[in-house]
Amino acid sequence: PPPLSHTPPPPTNTLGETLCPYTTLFRSSRYRPKSDIISCATTEKVCRQLSLTWGVTPLLIKEEKDAYGLFDKAIAAAEKKGLLSKGDLTVITSGVPIGISGTTNMIKVQNVV
Repeated sequence: PPPLSHTPPPPTNTLGETLCPYTTLFRSSRYRPKSDIISCATTEKVCRQLSLTWGVTPLLIKEEKDAYGLFDKAIAAAEKKGLLSKGDLTVITSGVPIGISGTTNMIKVQNVV
């Protein structure tokens, strides 16, 4: 099957907010989804660049080596900014191994608890 980054974006029109890595969000934002796209980055420079992308809200988080730890930090940062709240449904895209560009190979649908 093709890599996730070359397929249509996650079903954000029906599933609430989306948290994505910045390589995937460029492809997702071009479809102008009704849901918000929240992207987490580990540098201020990347956050500034992401702020220029349609429909994307960038958040600065600390680097994480573990995918599930990264998901937890991303959701916590979005909750702290008031972008997510308990009970929201999120679609998280990521790549494993973390930190390697072009490796988006995971989609996780998660309720905020």
